[in-house]
Amino acid sequence: MAAKNEVEYLVYKDKKLVRTGNTIYYGDFNDKYMSVIEILSSEEVNGLEVANKLSVKLNRHLGNLKFKPVKKAERDSLYVALDLAEYWLKEALEMDPA
Repeated sequence: MAAKNEVEYLVYKDKKLVRTGNTIYYGDFNDKYMSVIEILSSEEVNGLEVANKLSVKLNRHLGNLKFKPVKKAERDSLYVALDLAEYWLKEALEMDPA
């Protein structure tokens, strides 16, 4: 349980997931790389909105909250997009640690 002033984040494979509107940030803003998943379109399935087109980017942190895209792709499901984002992020952080 988080302390009174601490925010609890959703975590996937030991990295934070933060959603703002249709954008999901995966990773830590203090690391050299961060993955960004953008929901491009969604459809209603059994009364729930389900993403069916997503953009996945691996961004390199340049400082002062500036990022440069290193890799990008489009996927048809959130699970596949998140799996790709995790793979790219893990690989980038292992090859080029901060």
